[in-house]
Amino acid sequence: MTHFFQAIKKYHLAILSGLLIALSFPPFPAWAVYFCLSPVWFLSTRLQNLKSLFWAGWWTQFSVTLVGFHWVAITAHDFGFLPWAVAIPVLFIFASFAHLYIPAALLIVRLLMRGKSWPAHFQFLALALTTSLLERIWPMIFPWHSAYSLLHSQLPMYQLAELVGFSGLSSLLLLTSAGFACCLSQWSQSKKQSYQIAAWMGILIIGLNVWGFFLTPVDKESDKALKVLIVQANIGQFEKVLAEKNLKSNQNEIQQAVMDKYFQLTDLAVQKFPEAEVIVWPETALADYLDPEYLSKPRQRQLQNKIMSWQKALITGSYSRQLGTNQIFNGMFFFDHRGQLSDTGFRKNQLLAFGERLPFGDTFPWLYDLLPFVSSFTAGPGPQVKKLQTLTQEYIVSPQICYESLHPWFARKSVLMGADLIVNVTNDSWFGQHFEPYQHASMTWARAIENRRPMIRSTNTGQSSAISHTGKVLITSPINQEWSGLADVPIPKRKITFYMQYGYLDWVLILVILLGLTGGLNIYGRKTKH
Repeated sequence: MTHFFQAIKKYHLAILSGLLIALSFPPFPAWAVYFCLSPVWFLSTRLQNLKSLFWAGWWTQFSVTLVGFHWVAITAHDFGFLPWAVAIPVLFIFASFAHLYIPAALLIVRLLMRGKSWPAHFQFLALALTTSLLERIWPMIFPWHSAYSLLHSQLPMYQLAELVGFSGLSSLLLLTSAGFACCLSQWSQSKKQSYQIAAWMGILIIGLNVWGFFLTPVDKESDKALKVLIVQANIGQFEKVLAEKNLKSNQNEIQQAVMDKYFQLTDLAVQKFPEAEVIVWPETALADYLDPEYLSKPRQRQLQNKIMSWQKALITGSYSRQLGTNQIFNGMFFFDHRGQLSDTGFRKNQLLAFGERLPFGDTFPWLYDLLPFVSSFTAGPGPQVKKLQTLTQEYIVSPQICYESLHPWFARKSVLMGADLIVNVTNDSWFGQHFEPYQHASMTWARAIENRRPMIRSTNTGQSSAISHTGKVLITSPINQEWSGLADVPIPKRKITFYMQYGYLDWVLILVILLGLTGGLNIYGRKTKH
């Protein structure tokens, strides 16, 4: 215990950095995103050996994961059926390894400057660039960037995502952290210089937000709008798991009960919002197959009859099956106002590990017996576009199911195929109600800004929402409640943003700057010695 408190005392600045990052995550405001890594980077210049440097970075990544992703323990307990005595250690293990790129960046920069004397501000610049590169390539189940907090808090700087994406915005935030780390390093030598650096950083931050403000598109660029009715039935996760299991055994009581609930809620919603053109239900709203070859079955006919009575198009999550095989997909289907499929179904490609598939589960099927709550879906073909036919208009949709919204490349690729809007269907009931639904919503909304396409998001338990291509949040739902709402979604003229066209250019730029900085400082160090 004594060693533990000694470590807390030695690395308190590193822990502070982790807490600053985590407490800027949604649902908190983004109050510390511009300087959150400054304390640990400042501390790193005062640590002499690699072991201490690693532990400084480790305490930062551990504290940010422990606080910001604490809902991992809730998921392990509630849906992994693990007792708290096991679920909490699972969280601690996850927090020990999830963001090791933070200490890795500290070690890499120290090794690059070994035997050389770099000025402190160049060390911080190298740390920002190295962390930015590692952040992009480090394998993460939930690839979070601090820049998502900008969108959640509606700080105008997020509008720059149409130029550099949210990964590029994260790089800018790392650079501002480097600037404030310089302030800390100069404080003991020259308070005046420290104040000057802080003032310049303030001007930079204000400038980036002013740029973002003037970059914001106006709704006048839209020549039409789509009236979207989102229905959130708040089906419990246990009911959904049982419905999926019963689907495989051809028992249909639970599937019918879930379908009836969606029918009842949508009947009321259509009466309340008769002007709606399309209804959107969430991921796996219906535990049945909606592929064309299954539409003659009784429950599928019920659905088609209901759609005809509503006279609205319907987008819904459901299951899909490859005819003649045991391959089952997590799917999304598009019906027109007559109850006919307006396009073939979309099949989810990016499957969530430990939720929709088990790593090595295909090789060792007995693993599914140990973890029966994990599904065994087959991956679909990847990004696509689908047609949505309403009563008066046809739209091209970029479909995403849940986790696929976390991958910027996925949306970019499908929007470049000619999409008018992005539709995401999600089930977040696995993760509790306090942090993850807001984090996931912000990450999903980000794709609307990068690609300048409106985003419609229908979830099982919340947060259902719609956001325009301008970044205006049009509607949001409560968490863990039955709900329906109408969003008037502007559909802009199709535009190819700089980020869509050159999405990975900033990777190259960062690498070139880092290599140039390293080479230049090495030459500088040799000349200084002579």
